[in-house]
Amino acid sequence: MRVLCLSHRDVLAALTPQACAEAMAAVLTQRARGETYMPLRSVMAPPDASGFMGLMPGWRGPQGGNAASFALKAVCIMPGNPARGLDAHQGLVTLFDAESGQPTAILDASAITEIRTAAVTAVATGALARRDARTLAILGAGTQARAHLLALAGVLEFERVRVYAPTEAHARALIDQAGHIRAELTVAASAQDALAGADVVVTATSAREPVLRRDWLMPGAHVNAVGASSPQAREIDTATVAASALFCDSRESLRNEAGEFRLAITEGLITDPDHLVGLRYCAGADDEGRNTYNVIDLVLSDDAPLPDVGAARNFYTTSSCGVCGKASIDAVKVRSRFDLHDDPVTVTPIMLSALPSKLREAQQVFDRTGGLHAAALFRPDAEVLASREDVGRHNAVDKVIGWALREKRLPLAGTVLMVSGRASFELVQKAYVAGIPVLAAVSAPSTLAVEFADSVGMTLVGFLRGTSMNVYSGADRVVVGAAL
Repeated sequence: MRVLCLSHRDVLAALTPQACAEAMAAVLTQRARGETYMPLRSVMAPPDASGFMGLMPGWRGPQGGNAASFALKAVCIMPGNPARGLDAHQGLVTLFDAESGQPTAILDASAITEIRTAAVTAVATGALARRDARTLAILGAGTQARAHLLALAGVLEFERVRVYAPTEAHARALIDQAGHIRAELTVAASAQDALAGADVVVTATSAREPVLRRDWLMPGAHVNAVGASSPQAREIDTATVAASALFCDSRESLRNEAGEFRLAITEGLITDPDHLVGLRYCAGADDEGRNTYNVIDLVLSDDAPLPDVGAARNFYTTSSCGVCGKASIDAVKVRSRFDLHDDPVTVTPIMLSALPSKLREAQQVFDRTGGLHAAALFRPDAEVLASREDVGRHNAVDKVIGWALREKRLPLAGTVLMVSGRASFELVQKAYVAGIPVLAAVSAPSTLAVEFADSVGMTLVGFLRGTSMNVYSGADRVVVGAAL
């Protein structure tokens, strides 16, 4: 058995940005035809580890005289590596013969990721950006920023390239390395300055809160959002997502892994699955055809509904526990399009007392791990409509609301949302924007959660354990003495 092994340097020497872009176009075409198979990636994040590991399997059918093959990308994401002078992505891509299962090649995953991600962006930009685009803005100055600058220079004839990074020296170093590019290269003083008048934008950062805002973009700008690789990471504000035509190669990956899109749903800015346009040819996939790092391509649409500008954010709301990102309760209220006061649904104590056990029965992954939260949506007769698990109950709620969006069930009038753990302000907020009139939790709600639930007409139940419970707001919906 002979196995081809290519180091980081070998991959960079053998795979040019142009050749990789052509290969990615072919793979994305295959995916659109159903000739590839890529399940969602799995992630292992030990609590005391310095990073986390992602496993991304895939299969590709025969193509152009090449036999079918299996592939596995195993990559470690190590946030501390840049300080060591190393790429944050370290790992291997292994190819296997689809008939015998024997390994045929082992490639350096860091180099593959560097070239492939930028190559997919080049394909997307060539298909979606305006032909007369002349100004490119890049937010970030790391490995992906450098790779994107090289890849995009061969797609459009940019006259101006602006780079912004929080550390000016890093942005300056990136420009110094790209002196051969035929464009005016400058370091911007801020992200907003970099985006002013930009036709094409690349966000290649490790940000957990938006580095790009809707009012910084010119009409018709094309945005390649590259850096966010988990539900907790965000580079783009929800106003931009809601006001854009969204292109992706995998709706499944987008719904489960793209924090920007999931938050736009839970905030009520996206209420119809038709707002998402799937164009798998134009977005991110690696050499296995897998959308590994959530490359999201956005084109601003003139006829897309814009969010209410009065609902300003002081800082962003994440999918994790914590204080709400709104300026006030009033700022949250203008976000929702649904009025809970008029929802006539009623529940009984008997029905509510049945929910914790039904929620527990739906936790199949919890049975194997013992460490997951859950959320479930119920009818007033305690029938389960949907249930989801996640390491955080906020994420589980996001998944339930995402299911409702896909099924075109929003608003979720006449339903009950049950969550494990406590009921935070943010959980009440998410239920409110989805039109859920009753929220029940195993543990206590926060004071702010109770105040908000009461102000919007939501029934909030806490300490729901067995036949015992506390009703904190909307008690008129709980009918004592009625049958289930």
